[in-house]
Amino acid sequence: MLRSPDYAEWSVRTLFYVGGVATTFVGAWLSSKIHVYHEAQKNHQDELKGKVLEFLRSALQLQYGNLKFSLDWQAQQYNTEAAVHESPADFGPAFIFPDPGPITQNSLDEALFEDARKNHYRDLIFSWDKFRDSWTLHLYHRRNWLKNIAQDLLTWSNLPAFPNRTTSHSYIMHLALAQFIHNRLMQTDTAVLVLNQGDGTNWTIGDGTRTVALGTEEQMKQVMELTTSRLELNRKQASETQQEMEALQAERMSLLRQLSLAIAAKKLNRRCQLVSFL
Repeated sequence: MLRSPDYAEWSVRTLFYVGGVATTFVGAWLSSKIHVYHEAQKNHQDELKGKVLEFLRSALQLQYGNLKFSLDWQAQQYNTEAAVHESPADFGPAFIFPDPGPITQNSLDEALFEDARKNHYRDLIFSWDKFRDSWTLHLYHRRNWLKNIAQDLLTWSNLPAFPNRTTSHSYIMHLALAQFIHNRLMQTDTAVLVLNQGDGTNWTIGDGTRTVALGTEEQMKQVMELTTSRLELNRKQASETQQEMEALQAERMSLLRQLSLAIAAKKLNRRCQLVSFL
């Protein structure tokens, strides 16, 4: 006698088979997605390291090791009524304080930097922002300090500022003398001022590389005394400025250590929209 097919058993076996195939397919698909996700996350982390973290570390090492400024010529004002045969720019000496902060910031990948700030390295980027702004503020204070010294020298010397376009018989390079005072107080230079007798009428003061003042014997001796007195008056400000710079350098070293640790880390801290699982 023939046995009728057991449709219930067949159905169950079919379901188990289909379920097994589906499970295998889903498992393989999920495994593939996980692999792709981890690869994408690793690539994203490498991008963050190379284009943000290592870039910032390099800037801190190369651009922020020492504060640098110079005394150079630049346009002081623009004369819109200058004749065509005249230069419309009035040039003169000025303190140049290069600030690496804006240059560094503008060179960063904007999207990756914002991703690092919002998602992966919040505290680290906050520390960078704080240090960058503190450095910029220090430059502002340092430049104003030098300008105040220079203006004081110009006012009390009663000499025309260099370049003196009315006469060549007297002048004072008040910015150069302010730079001399600053460098002596901050212990960054060993230059000395030398009083020299010129042609019998004009005397000069030189700092070894340039003539920083020209005038009569009485005027030059007054400039020497004035420079000495301003050197003494600014010792307290120099001490405070040095302490501020030491604090900035300590902050810089701490930030460098944090960056090195973040670069050495193997995993990202958090997810972000730039790398999604699905």
